Amino acid sequence: MSHGLYDSNGKQYFMQLNQMARIGNDEKIDPLSIAIDPATRFKQLIRMINQISDHIKAMVTEKIQIMSKLKDVKSALNAKNSIISRKPRIEERMEQVIQSIDALLDTKLVNHEQVTIIKKKFEQVRDSMNHFLEQTDKQVNKSDIRSEAETTFNMIDVFHKELELYLQVDNRDVELKVMDHVTILFATLSITGRHLMRNMTPFTTLIIDEAAQITESESLIPLDLVKCDDKSGRVVLIGDHKQLPSTVVSNEAMDKNYSQSMFERLLQYAGLPHVMLDTQYRMHPEISVFPAGRFYSNQLYDGDNVSKYDVDPDWQTKYENGLPACAFVNLQGDTNEQYVTRIKSFENATEANYIVELVDCLINHHQVDRKLISVITFYRGQVDLIRSKLSEKYPKESQEQRLEIEQRMFKSKRISNALSGNINVDTVDSFQGSEKEVIILSTVRCNRRGQVGFVDDERRLNVALTRAKYALLVVGHGQTLSQGSSLWKSFFKDTNVFESQEMKSDLIQSTKSDYVATNHSLKVAIHNNHLHFVSAIMKNWQFRDEMNEAIVAAVQCDHASLVGFIVSKDEDLIESYDDDDNSLLHVAVLHNSVHVAQMLTNRYRHLCVQFNRDGRLPLHLAALQKDINMFKIILAGTMSCVDWRDELKIQNHAVDCNDVVDVNDNHGKSTSYYVGLSNNRTLLSVLNSRMNPESLKVKLTPKQNKIEEEEEELPQPTINVLNPPVEQSAGRGSSDKRTGGRGRGRDRYEHAHDDGDDGGHQDPTMIHLNRRSGRGGRGGRGGRGGRGGRGRGRGRGENSSNHHGGGRSRGRGRGRG
Repeated sequence: MSHGLYDSNGKQYFMQLNQMARIGNDEKIDPLSIAIDPATRFKQLIRMINQISDHIKAMVTEKIQIMSKLKDVKSALNAKNSIISRKPRIEERMEQVIQSIDALLDTKLVNHEQVTIIKKKFEQVRDSMNHFLEQTDKQVNKSDIRSEAETTFNMIDVFHKELELYLQVDNRDVELKVMDHVTILFATLSITGRHLMRNMTPFTTLIIDEAAQITESESLIPLDLVKCDDKSGRVVLIGDHKQLPSTVVSNEAMDKNYSQSMFERLLQYAGLPHVMLDTQYRMHPEISVFPAGRFYSNQLYDGDNVSKYDVDPDWQTKYENGLPACAFVNLQGDTNEQYVTRIKSFENATEANYIVELVDCLINHHQVDRKLISVITFYRGQVDLIRSKLSEKYPKESQEQRLEIEQRMFKSKRISNALSGNINVDTVDSFQGSEKEVIILSTVRCNRRGQVGFVDDERRLNVALTRAKYALLVVGHGQTLSQGSSLWKSFFKDTNVFESQEMKSDLIQSTKSDYVATNHSLKVAIHNNHLHFVSAIMKNWQFRDEMNEAIVAAVQCDHASLVGFIVSKDEDLIESYDDDDNSLLHVAVLHNSVHVAQMLTNRYRHLCVQFNRDGRLPLHLAALQKDINMFKIILAGTMSCVDWRDELKIQNHAVDCNDVVDVNDNHGKSTSYYVGLSNNRTLLSVLNSRMNPESLKVKLTPKQNKIEEEEEELPQPTINVLNPPVEQSAGRGSSDKRTGGRGRGRDRYEHAHDDGDDGGHQDPTMIHLNRRSGRGGRGGRGGRGGRGGRGRGRGRGENSSNHHGGGRSRGRGRGRG
């Protein structure tokens, strides 16, 4: 079925011009009636005549300049050019006046004879004006300009006076005439309560738009105009109860649920039939994804028109150059809110300054027309502040500047777009029902307490996030919003997140993708210890393959709580590596992240006996770093994992401390060597305090600056199970598109044979050693995952000794895609 209105028999209803009218002066209903309402056209005629009159006054000013500066040919030329620059607008408005007069002649509201006379007079004025404009366009003779100007101005003045005389009619009489002839009426709710409406024949159908935004008492006003004596009367309420209700100031009224609309009450309690309009034709699909899921239970669908926004000729280039359809811009640093006592509202100067820069970026680097941008915010104080700053950035043009802009408009439309019009700034509440191509939303709130006020209101946020057509840019402090609102946490899950400077850079240079920008925001949040914001944006699908980098960043910043939090979301992340194949404990040692190292050695002791690319244990690095506290932590963790007592060796699959400190890295150096080389007696004492037996102590020879060992016959052999590995590794990865793939890999570690005593040795200290087969090599690191996915793998190491046969162990590695 095609668009239009249909009766009960399926016959399309065609609206007739003389059957409609608009009552009242509310500009909100002008778009509904401007093309069909004769009363509106009557008033439009007055406005158009006044506009022409204003142009005439401006031309009279030019006339005075011409008369006073006849000696200056250049001034005459300037005056002529100014008149010519007005020519298109004057001609357009004169044509609109003629059309309005013709529309009036089609109605029964005017005296046709008088209107016809006025029309003929105005056509004469138009011909005279056109003749004058053509003359000034062809020649610049000063006397001719003066003569033509005087004739034209005088004729227009006479016509204007006659028209004003005719238009001095009683508006109420016009409305009464309208009421006698119309069957369809456009009006605001309050207007329907006027005495004029009381004597009208009751209507059969009442349609109330935005019914969810008005109180029940307001809804009752027009109900008196509907037939109620039979079943022919119908009331249709149209609205969205998921958006803002009516504004109620009284707390007592709020407590008594006075703010609830009739629409919402009938929907919830009356069980009346209702229909959901489930297709939206405004927002880019990336903008609608969150409101559709959060507020409308995934029952809101995108129209065919919005799916073509990406290939819209006016916007395709903007998107390709880096303008995101939907993004959250996270502000860092000193962005605290301020409470304005005078108006009892909040403002945020840092946000306001950034928004001004963002507006400038959109206008000058993306060529977005100023008239297509609106800034909305939750607080009146922020509205005033942003308006003030934008007026400083874009002051209103003087008369001379305006004339210059109009002249340049014909040469470059882009310049005109960049310089003309004012940027609309308003509150979210006031902007309900409106839309704009580009919306910048200022959230304002920024505090350590996570207090966000009514920024957390679902209805208000729904309105704020559904006003934009092509681009929605939300500016705020992510930590505050995610700390104080689960609603905003869910918003971050589905939205691209940028850092403020990064966003500005993207808009100008267009060098970074949304994916890279969002990942950087996570790292910045980790660096600033913004746990709530990290928690929120970790759920974003864009981070699912990047958590390895996130946890490495948290270790580097020594944020133990964040490391624990990230691992709690995915335990496999404890096996993460940095770009140099260092485990998390290696990274903690290298960056002196003491708190993280303490946490890792307490909870994940197996990290203490993992090798990095250089064949070094964390203990090697701790000795090289020469930091006493770190060395104590790593040594204690290693010893808790590698105990010297035989009883625990079987249980922990551990080895002697002596073996650990003597393990060589790929450079052939051991921990004991690095400790001795450090010439640090504190490190020596820390290490020697854990050595066993007493006969094996690391000592420093000051003159030679090297390590010596005092050897003594022992009843048991020293078995160096953790000998330096010779790594042979291979890895391969596969991916399954964006959902992530799994990688497989293996690392093989071959260890030197270690001779030992015969298995029949009866020394009690050797029994456990002989029962135990050789320790398997470290499990291979998982192969790298395929591009775009996370890789996981298992490795297997092998090791054998001459007298016990090969032992085997399995290790797990984790690859990165």
